[in-house]
Amino acid sequence: MAKTDKTTGDVVAGALEATDALAPAQEAIALEAPGATATLGELRPLAAWAAERRTPVWKVAGLLRHQGWTEDRAVSAAEYDQAVAAFERRPLGA
Repeated sequence: MAKTDKTTGDVVAGALEATDALAPAQEAIALEAPGATATLGELRPLAAWAAERRTPVWKVAGLLRHQGWTEDRAVSAAEYDQAVAAFERRPLGA
């Protein structure tokens, strides 16, 4: 086996350091909505955004079909809100 310069542990440690460096920036852009716990850039599953924003099940199903997304997709708050707005503005039957 060929020897590599970095071990898996080194790669993971580097990724954790990079994530820690982003934490203050993510906290700085925290949502200002009352009771909001997520940050604008945070990726969360669609189900989490739907539950937090109390999106009806039928609307989530339509949103998935309209956007071509699967249930396991992770999106930011802004992306979720834009997708819901686009779904609500679509012509009926589209």
